Amino acid sequence: MKRAIAQAAALLTMCASVGFPQSKEASTEEVVRQFFKAEDDGRWLDAAHLLDLRRFESMRQATLKALRTIRGQWRRRTPEEMMQSDPQMPRAVAEYEANQANKGFEAFDLLAYEFARVPSADSLEALPIDEAAARWLEAKGPKWQEERDRKRASMRPPIKCPGSVDSLSAAAITRFKPPTAVILGTTAGDSIRYVVVGVSFGPRQNAGQMEFERPPNSLILVKVAGAWRIVPTHEMVSSTGFFGNMTVSIACEVKPMVKDSIRKN
Repeated sequence: MKRAIAQAAALLTMCASVGFPQSKEASTEEVVRQFFKAEDDGRWLDAAHLLDLRRFESMRQATLKALRTIRGQWRRRTPEEMMQSDPQMPRAVAEYEANQANKGFEAFDLLAYEFARVPSADSLEALPIDEAAARWLEAKGPKWQEERDRKRASMRPPIKCPGSVDSLSAAAITRFKPPTAVILGTTAGDSIRYVVVGVSFGPRQNAGQMEFERPPNSLILVKVAGAWRIVPTHEMVSSTGFFGNMTVSIACEVKPMVKDSIRKN
């Protein structure tokens, strides 16, 4: 029996060394490419699994603390407070201003700027850590940011530009193609590495190289259980090469009036 076990052990050792391929550790650049591809495809949970989720948990807890602190300190404004700051303000105006301030605060969804499709702080706290990270990444994506800004715009009076039937629809049609992140290089290191990422706005005209109009950023990667994982930060670049929230603004173009005749000197 002992001899059979020894032979089996020797066979396994030989197969491990020459017979079967071994799982290869993904490089830092490969991890970042997988992360950007998952973001582009909207696979937020797959992207979240490439983060250092232990570090993300501290970010979630900080957000929960901030949300509850803000809500705990907020109180409704009163007309008396408005009139105290401006003694000349009529009572009716003070009531209107206080009402507008209260409605604005209640309508502003601070959580939606950090986490997509999370209705409350309690809901955020109850999410599994990888799902919470996925919602955090989704909130940084252009699709969610556009949906969030459209929702806010619907609460305000509609913007109507001269000669335009539907300004919001026209703006959606003429959106720019988003830029893309390009990996420029990576540093060496056993436990921590930096992957340098540039922003490409497309090929330069009459040239066979990409055009970079912004200074590069970097992603930090650390070893977690033997695999490279991205450190989540508020300045972490996405597949567009940018970080943070973007706000869509819609305005009407006002063309200057041109006189029929211009006096020449």
